[in-house]
Amino acid sequence: MASIFALSFQLTGTTPLPNAWAVVDTKLGLHEFSRITGKANLIGATGGTLDVVLQTGLQLPGSLTAVVGGWKDIWRSNQLASGAAAISWDVVLTRAATASTTTPTQVNPTDGTPTIAVNTVLPQSFQDSLRLIVLPGANTTVGALLTFDLVASP
Repeated sequence: MASIFALSFQLTGTTPLPNAWAVVDTKLGLHEFSRITGKANLIGATGGTLDVVLQTGLQLPGSLTAVVGGWKDIWRSNQLASGAAAISWDVVLTRAATASTTTPTQVNPTDGTPTIAVNTVLPQSFQDSLRLIVLPGANTTVGALLTFDLVASP
């Protein structure tokens, strides 16, 4: 008989220096799970807009830090305006349950440079690792809190 279990975890951090995509947090080793649900709790940084993206990848066997083939975009929120009030979004990510979509999904060709459109989720694209990357706009101050409270389930 299969056991049913879940894993609660967070991707969390604060906004880094402006004008470059930066990795804020990473969670590897989610290969036993096929669904991720939770909330993105975000606050706009002071001084500039904030782009927030979740990326997914396949963990390199035997590695504690690397993924195979780079990271791919999976979720992107609307841009947060400078000083925006706290906002939360639902996050639901799944693995492909059946055949792929009828048309190819464009993915980012360069690691760390998202191509996913703003306010987009790519369905059935979750692999086994997640990372949170952000792009603070010009004149953004460091330190706006970003938290994804997530639960992984089989």
